[in-house]
Amino acid sequence: MIKTLFILILLLVSTALLADEITIKGEAFDKDKKLIFIETQQVRRSPLGEWNEVLIKYTQTDGKLIAELKADFSKDLYVPETVLIDHRFNEKTEVHFDIHKQNIMIKTTNTKTGSINAKSFKYESTMVSALGLHNFIIKHYDTKEASVKLLIPEKTEAFTFNFEKEKGIIEGHSRFAFTVSSWVLRAILREIMMDYKDSDHTLVQYSGLTDIESDEHNSQNLTIKMSYHGATNDK
Repeated sequence: MIKTLFILILLLVSTALLADEITIKGEAFDKDKKLIFIETQQVRRSPLGEWNEVLIKYTQTDGKLIAELKADFSKDLYVPETVLIDHRFNEKTEVHFDIHKQNIMIKTTNTKTGSINAKSFKYESTMVSALGLHNFIIKHYDTKEASVKLLIPEKTEAFTFNFEKEKGIIEGHSRFAFTVSSWVLRAILREIMMDYKDSDHTLVQYSGLTDIESDEHNSQNLTIKMSYHGATNDK
């Protein structure tokens, strides 16, 4: 018993030592190539490249902080516990996964007025939140096609998306596309495209619906270009 416990502790310590922390800088551009905001991500990832914890600060081009996000993947690799605070609108949006009840709650609270907008979803094995897309791709890197139920916190909704792996526009890259299955919804939910380097499975560009809304409090589709800094253990 003691020997088994020792081995388990050793495995946990070894995994923690192999995990690394990286800083990802994302620059978000609109269709006219205008820089809209900058996101700085502090990411703790596993030896396989899966995200375990993410802290994001969103700033305007002048450096003003507009939003902060924390995501914890300890309960589920695809549907992390998430808290997004948007300082512009005094809003806190949370994604909570109750493992025992197999229930997912999306809740937005106005921290100034106390008003709450919430919705619950019965957990499905195909469910993925926007922040869980990276881990889904890492796990299904060689999968050509699949279907996911994508949770979109800013819309307090979940929609079925078709997943497809495509050849990247740059040699040595792959593109993963997520398209909403309903033709009716395609007018309002654009395709999400994520470009990865095949050599180390790192995300280099994201195009689609963003985590935070525009200054006018509307959904926005942007292209976010990623750069990586400070990896302690490169894959």
